[in-house]
Amino acid sequence: YTLSELFEDAEKGERPVAVFRDGITEGDVLFITERGMLKKTAWTEYIVPKNCFQAIRLNEGDKVLAVQSDARDEDATVFFVTKKGMCLNAKKDDIPLQGRVAGGVKGINLNDGDGVIWASQVDCEEGEVVTAFTDGRYKRVIVGTIAPLPRYRKGVQIASLKNAEVLFAEYVTVPYALAVLKEDGVFTEITTEDIPIDATNTRGRTLKGVKWTAKEVYALKY
Repeated sequence: YTLSELFEDAEKGERPVAVFRDGITEGDVLFITERGMLKKTAWTEYIVPKNCFQAIRLNEGDKVLAVQSDARDEDATVFFVTKKGMCLNAKKDDIPLQGRVAGGVKGINLNDGDGVIWASQVDCEEGEVVTAFTDGRYKRVIVGTIAPLPRYRKGVQIASLKNAEVLFAEYVTVPYALAVLKEDGVFTEITTEDIPIDATNTRGRTLKGVKWTAKEVYALKY
């Protein structure tokens, strides 16, 4: 079933971003959008006697990328990666608590023509961000090498890209598999451990023995 078949108020072609159990009453929920907006709201704001209702006010052309329970760990930051190869390890200490239909605050300062390809809460002292690029290169960057900054900064390069963009990014603390769709329409599997750790100022590397370019990449964490 499509979402619009299950909920008559859902727009045709609309896709789920996250799924949670009903009736969460403790803590807050964090929204992250493609244009780099952050919105934190109490979970109790979403106890509404309707099957379908507004969760966030979006600016024209924006869309929700991720929805997560707000991590209260003092080491938690929001890590952004943009399609043009920028990243920001943003502190969360000044994200205000807003109502259900608010639009949030700016999380990353994007250059013209850029957009967030992936963003998530991370432990600023643990793990890596794995990335794949449209030119067939890959890399992992250690999160701890990118200092946390206040939100709404431009950040730093996660890769030095030439005629390429970021195709995929994800957080890694425990190794997992990646499903890679090749140009011939066939899926193959690699693991995050196959991808070397590298500095932020490099282009990444092609994988040994790999002669194809990825069209799409998906994380198989579970």
